[in-house]
Amino acid sequence: MPDWFGWLTKAIAVCFDNRNWTEAYGLANLALNLDETQPAGHLWAGIVLRADGNFAEAERAIARALALDPTNSVAEANLAALILDRDPNKAVEMLRSALAKDPGSDFIAQHYMLAVLSAGDYEPGWNLYNRRSRFPAVGNQICKYPTPVWDGIKKGKVLLVGEEGIGERIMFASMVKDVIKAGATPMIEVTSGFERFTPWFKRSFPGLKICQGGEKHSIDYHITIGDLGHMFRRRLADFPKHKGYMTWDKKRANHFRHRLSPGPVIGICYKSCANAGPYKSIPLEKLAPVLNVPGATFVDIQYQGTEKERNEGAPLMNHLPDLDLIRDMDGTAALIGACDLVITVSSVAAHMAGAMGKPVWTFIPARGGRMWFWGVEGKSSPWYPSMTLHRQTLDGDWAPAIEKVAENLHRFVSSMRSVS
Repeated sequence: MPDWFGWLTKAIAVCFDNRNWTEAYGLANLALNLDETQPAGHLWAGIVLRADGNFAEAERAIARALALDPTNSVAEANLAALILDRDPNKAVEMLRSALAKDPGSDFIAQHYMLAVLSAGDYEPGWNLYNRRSRFPAVGNQICKYPTPVWDGIKKGKVLLVGEEGIGERIMFASMVKDVIKAGATPMIEVTSGFERFTPWFKRSFPGLKICQGGEKHSIDYHITIGDLGHMFRRRLADFPKHKGYMTWDKKRANHFRHRLSPGPVIGICYKSCANAGPYKSIPLEKLAPVLNVPGATFVDIQYQGTEKERNEGAPLMNHLPDLDLIRDMDGTAALIGACDLVITVSSVAAHMAGAMGKPVWTFIPARGGRMWFWGVEGKSSPWYPSMTLHRQTLDGDWAPAIEKVAENLHRFVSSMRSVS
């Protein structure tokens, strides 16, 4: 590779790390114009296109890079990640091959881990899951403790270290009871941004100690909460058919229900505020086929400022102005508890409803923003037996999924009314 090409790819990397997609793609095109026989130019163009959500062009560019250099394990891993939803078996095979070529690559290990977990092959996925602490997006968030890592067997006080997103923490909390059954005493770590969930966790796990992250605690062991999966969810048969492991304030829920009568009451969450939120979110006005289903009472459970969207897209949807959906998560849980059904995008609201055992229909994006725990196919989630997944079939096109949900909601409302 010429010296000038090495400097150019370093410049692309800097722009990419700073999320300057336009500049990064421009430099990648410059590299291709100077020498299109260099696979790195095609690879970087594909990586930038993938990050910017242009999956079809990204796939073509990375496939070209791999054709020019079949030994390029990074290109192989990137291409596998792009075809995962279309051909999970082939994607897993490619990632296994890439990892064999470069077993020390945390980047490839991360993609392989996500692929096998997405495909429901949990045992090899969990075997790699603990490597995520090396990934900057995860490792920098994990507080370090001098105590030994819990082995799943020894008795004593075990601090469950918070990590990743709030939704994942709620999902992994399904294994708190497994820790107790193993004879240990679990303690939940609370880090910045998670404090508002403390009252709800205390209500759901009476007697469970809540610890502030980074502080000194009297503990015997610690473990990042996601690593419990390696111990307690190694195969599909290990997932319990629970009816909810998180609870809610029944008195407050009854109060909300009275205000929202007659029902059936349908909670609506349409926007994710995560980094991948644009892929997971649905403009409220596009949910009109759902919100126009007669006989239902819709209520806003969207946890970010929504007044403008509601006024323009769903002026008849109920909103409780005295409930802070951002800070009062115990109150939000009570509102979800008052609902007969929750319809939501992939968000914290989906995890809350699923953890509470409430009927919940969740919109899942095709590629960008699809989280590993939703899998690549099927309508059910092993984490949340009460959840039904409605998948996007084409990137960016929610219409078929919305139409299906609207059809199902017609039947749901009719069945609820016939019972009452």
